[in-house]
Amino acid sequence: MPLYLSEPPSRKNHKPPTVAGRFLVTTNTIPKLLIYRILVLGFIGIISLSFYQCSHTDLSTEQFVGTKLTGKFGRDFELIDQNGKSISNSTHGNQTAILTFLFSACTDVCPIVTSQIKATISDSKELQNIPVMIITVDPDRDDQQTRLRFTNKWNLPSNWHFLSGEPDLLKEIWNSYHLNPQISQTQQQRLQRSLETKYKIVHTTPIYLLDGKGRPKVLHSSPINSENLRSDLHILIGK
Repeated sequence: MPLYLSEPPSRKNHKPPTVAGRFLVTTNTIPKLLIYRILVLGFIGIISLSFYQCSHTDLSTEQFVGTKLTGKFGRDFELIDQNGKSISNSTHGNQTAILTFLFSACTDVCPIVTSQIKATISDSKELQNIPVMIITVDPDRDDQQTRLRFTNKWNLPSNWHFLSGEPDLLKEIWNSYHLNPQISQTQQQRLQRSLETKYKIVHTTPIYLLDGKGRPKVLHSSPINSENLRSDLHILIGK
């Protein structure tokens, strides 16, 4: 004897969805999913672009206080510092660096420039470890020991490099940075027939700010202003 003469109450009047009905639900859902995904991807794209722009400073639009350099300035170099270490314009990887030209026996403008650079970076946590390269303009007198005495006298930390090299190479570097050091000589009779030649180097004291590739980007010339120099360094390091 059958248990049911008709379908169970739970299944009575129940009609499975037709293929057309299922298709209709699917086609109504797809546009909503697409719109949602497009909105999410667009939002992610906007955030990524904003982050990229913030982390990649466009130096072409920045307003430097010093002179922004265009054209041919500088050249690659590799010289020896006061500790006998080989230092090049790109030794420090992607770091911004400071480059200037001095000599240890200088008693007028060189001490001023040294003091200004030291004050510029030592007073700033972000700048205190920036490499500073000094290239001598008096290689005859600035041997390694003389350069070491100079850095010790000024209590210059390890990120300062007082550089020298072969005279012919130095002349090429000077020329590439538009320097032309001249020797001013006077002869005096000392004691009876002895002659002592006293000379000083007549030169300019530019400060070049190098980018992460070791290329000069900004020039500061005398008189040096520490605040202006610090401002341009912050632009170059992006802080």
